[in-house]
Amino acid sequence: MKKQVVLLMLVIFALVGCSYFTDTDIQYEMESFDKAACISVDRGLSVSRAVKALDDPFFLDDKNVDAFMLNADEEKVVTTTVTTKIVNGITAASDTTTVAFATIINSFDAAGVDTEIELYLNKTDSVVNSLLSDKTYDEVKITDNIEAQINATFSTVNSSGADSVFVIKDNFTNKEFYQEAVRCLYGKTGSVPVFEAGERRLSITCEAVEVMSLYSYLDVTAEDEYTFYFDEHMSMRIWDEDGNRIPMKDNGIDWTMAAEFGDRADNGSGKVLAKCQYDLPEGRYFVRWIRAESTKQSAQFASSEESTSNYFVFSLGIFYASYAEDAETAEIADKLFSPVLTKELKSCHQCDTSLWAFDESLVITQLLRDGAKMTALDSGLVTVGKEDMNKGIKFTFEEGLPQGLFYLDLTDMEDVDTLRIYLDKGSLTMFKFVKDFPKTGGKQFQAVTANVTGITFKEMFVSDDIDKVMYMYNFDENMYLMSVPGLYAGEDVNMVFVK
Repeated sequence: MKKQVVLLMLVIFALVGCSYFTDTDIQYEMESFDKAACISVDRGLSVSRAVKALDDPFFLDDKNVDAFMLNADEEKVVTTTVTTKIVNGITAASDTTTVAFATIINSFDAAGVDTEIELYLNKTDSVVNSLLSDKTYDEVKITDNIEAQINATFSTVNSSGADSVFVIKDNFTNKEFYQEAVRCLYGKTGSVPVFEAGERRLSITCEAVEVMSLYSYLDVTAEDEYTFYFDEHMSMRIWDEDGNRIPMKDNGIDWTMAAEFGDRADNGSGKVLAKCQYDLPEGRYFVRWIRAESTKQSAQFASSEESTSNYFVFSLGIFYASYAEDAETAEIADKLFSPVLTKELKSCHQCDTSLWAFDESLVITQLLRDGAKMTALDSGLVTVGKEDMNKGIKFTFEEGLPQGLFYLDLTDMEDVDTLRIYLDKGSLTMFKFVKDFPKTGGKQFQAVTANVTGITFKEMFVSDDIDKVMYMYNFDENMYLMSVPGLYAGEDVNMVFVK
């Protein structure tokens, strides 16, 4: 009977279901919050962060970490062994001096904890001075090898004392030791990076190739449900300030999200491959980011294994469930998709057919000495001025044109510090007016670019049809020649210019 059922299902798939697996135009709806988050992580604006990896074998094992942090307040001993030698000698500069040389080694004494981690604990001149308070010398030199350092310091040794060994014991809770071990990855005075939820994704570079275990703090400013989205196969662990591990609420991806952002081989989707969800009260958390084995690729090790080009990089979005729609962005989106103005983009050929061929694009340097071409553009192109700010504008664009041109005239505007340009599609190339050339009738324009171009969760949460936002900071009140590429000829391109 089972065999008959299986055969029947295969026949049904063969007759009516095969298109499900081959049709690339299947219609489905993602949950809107997930979609906004995935777009932001897949192609949104980013904030770059760097983390270092803890490669100690004991702390790479989940079972060890869980057992270690299960009793986070349990105290254990860190033993510091300080070996000193006081030497008098003559330096290469012919100075006679006395130096206290010291090696300082930490060890973590705990049954069942097999770790080679060393801290920066007690590795200071002041500690050596306190131990040698009854001795006379000119300076302290802390080193890994006393004899090698003596040879490097002196050309002639006059006298050398015996080794003196001191032992210092400090109590650390499990949590304190774990966090301090991670902090030491960032140097003697360094600190562990702090992440927080935001509208931009984090582009995180792990400053290592092979290792799987990365760390940061996470600051939560308000109690909420937080979802973490990754563009790589990742997982995570979170501990609160008391060392208690926070249970993960969910880490599932439904089929709609997998279909649209599963990084299909046919490039038919974006790339968001994992997510984790937690209920988090306000506070600071210690986070372990765990890289899946599948993220390793043989190509990483084809050249120099520790080359910076081989560093593991992933994108992370942290978004909270009660995120509210930004009122200004919603208003701009309404204007963008319901424009009240219509302006026609023209090519240079349409401004004067005798000066440019139909498929000829504008060469901006030609305007320096060609007054006729400059006059043709001035009389033929539409202008967006200060009266058009904060309004939806539909730009029509005749099919087949190599580019569409218009002027942006902000010469009469005041206090334009930042200009934002919202687009529903396409892109803009901008040229700023520099000066007139009276003898030729030409003008000089200089290419300028937006300081930042892209979208964030704020825009995607309102509408995933906002294609990009261009941010111009310290913006000059000037005349600009704007160009839309011919790729969008035959389509309407909507924009909103926001002062």
